Amino acid sequence: MKKLIQTSVIVVVLAAQIEPAIAGQKKMTDYFKPSGSVAQASSRSKRQAAITDYFHPLTRVSSTVHAGAPDHSTEATAAAAAAHVPTTIHDLPMEILSGEVAAYLDPVSLARFSQTHRDGREAANQIKAQAFKREFAKVNLLTLPEVTQADVAHLEQARVETSIRAPLRSFKISDTPISIGLYHAMMGHYPDLSQSHWPSDPGERDALRVRWQANPDLPLTNTTVAEDQAFIAALNARTGRHFRLPSASEVEYSIRGRSQGAITTTRYHFGDDDHEVPNRAWIDSNSGDQAHGVREPLPGRTLENSKNSFGLIHPIGNVCVRSAEGVVRGGSFADFGEFTQSSFRDGGDAGCRYADIGARLVEDL
Repeated sequence: MKKLIQTSVIVVVLAAQIEPAIAGQKKMTDYFKPSGSVAQASSRSKRQAAITDYFHPLTRVSSTVHAGAPDHSTEATAAAAAAHVPTTIHDLPMEILSGEVAAYLDPVSLARFSQTHRDGREAANQIKAQAFKREFAKVNLLTLPEVTQADVAHLEQARVETSIRAPLRSFKISDTPISIGLYHAMMGHYPDLSQSHWPSDPGERDALRVRWQANPDLPLTNTTVAEDQAFIAALNARTGRHFRLPSASEVEYSIRGRSQGAITTTRYHFGDDDHEVPNRAWIDSNSGDQAHGVREPLPGRTLENSKNSFGLIHPIGNVCVRSAEGVVRGGSFADFGEFTQSSFRDGGDAGCRYADIGARLVEDL
């Protein structure tokens, strides 16, 4: 960052002192003279305005420090953002940037300018790669045994309402829901909260975005099934793995767990005691009406207290888990305890974006 600022200062000093050698070129001072609103300028003037802002002593430092994050605090920049107009020099593609600056800088200054931005991009890419490596290392897959016809018969004899079908091959499932940190490190952005069904209030959306930025271990929410699948496709392409969303049967099975070798038939994976739910899961009575970290234990409890027999962390509560079919199970931080029962399911909507619906990764053996 320091190098970027120093190099930018050198370019400005040189630019202010150099009379362009090519006939017909404007003086640097004329070129970088403010030309009005970015939103109102012509296509070329818009790019010039972005460069002008960058080389202004104050906005240059601000632009550098924020590493290219556009400031939409004014009506002009908001209009520019809506029109997909770059509002900082960092938003300009290098080929356009070089072409714009090349006509007004001597070769030495241009070389320094281009190298600075190239180094900046390489540094940013390294930071992104490190973030992905850190977040992906947190993914822990558990192997669940196959489900046989005898298992299904056991559930039917207990008159359990279930969507589990046999045969169901053994598979791996992540011990936690997908985290917002892994999603961001993979996709380079957060879910689009402007399309969220809940929260719908702009202030609540802003607050959720701030929480995501502050805590990468919060669960991924506010996505559709299609968006989850797009994320997983990108993850597979990057890792060479074959992750997918779980089926409805796999979600229920992973929540129930096994007791003494048999799939549980009790209301909850730990038994039938309704009063025990707040000691095991983030629900409406203890969550503060918001999601918690995917590995965050309940107050005064250990993380082991929130696991089932398979080792899933928070198999119920915190965020519901959605299947590839769109069905959700497990209950959430916004639900009453009875909604966390193993047999409870919500038809859901594959296209809904809610703050309490997440997903887990599955990989076939």
